[in-house]
Amino acid sequence: QVGIVVTQLPFCNQVSISDFADKSDLINVAMASAHVPLFLDWKMSRPCRGVQCVDGSFPDFFINDNCEMLKCGGKAVMFDYFHVSGALARLECLDASALA
Repeated sequence: QVGIVVTQLPFCNQVSISDFADKSDLINVAMASAHVPLFLDWKMSRPCRGVQCVDGSFPDFFINDNCEMLKCGGKAVMFDYFHVSGALARLECLDASALA
């Protein structure tokens, strides 16, 4: 089973969503989970199921660790910028051109 973590605003509640009504709902949840405020579309958040949301790991950036929900007991697929040294390196991991 797949769970996608989003951060619900305004209280930064991290929730895992694993039930999807259809393909469109799955895509919308995935896009909300990856929404970095202001980064791609100059918007602070993205609506998801009637709630404004941002990246599922957004609060973790400030405490410098991933929440247990994201770690999934070591059984999760993650793009983990905490294991890249330096703040600039964290931002570089968001640069898709580095994959070319």
